[in-house]
Amino acid sequence: MYATGRNNWPIDARQSIIIADPDKKVVLENATRADLAEFDEKFLRPTVKAVVARIDGEPVALAGLWYMNGLTIAFCILKPEARPYKKTIHKVATMIVAYAKARHKFIFAQIDDGEGTADRWLRRLGFEPYGNDGAYRWQI
Repeated sequence: MYATGRNNWPIDARQSIIIADPDKKVVLENATRADLAEFDEKFLRPTVKAVVARIDGEPVALAGLWYMNGLTIAFCILKPEARPYKKTIHKVATMIVAYAKARHKFIFAQIDDGEGTADRWLRRLGFEPYGNDGAYRWQI
């Protein structure tokens, strides 16, 4: 299973996790500022905490929490190379949401219209639709 740090963040700051794959080296580790910028410069804020997945050294997925204007926003960005690792993606997302649930009354997420299974996945993580604009919310 995945190791956790003292604060129950999915990955301890001092380690990375290697996922068994016979063909590729898949590593999960805490995202650096360079990783955040690789996916979207809007994440270059001191209030973003994220995990990056690398395949053969290349960043292919970014997931985490963004604290903005008093809101906790969960996010997950996947490149096509990350899609075969659905179980790992779900396990990491579950741990990130559990981390946030232990600390916040509400967690928000926004679906991307291009992600056909986003609604089902967010519901599986415990989110419910919130409004009419693709927003979802988890609430205590």
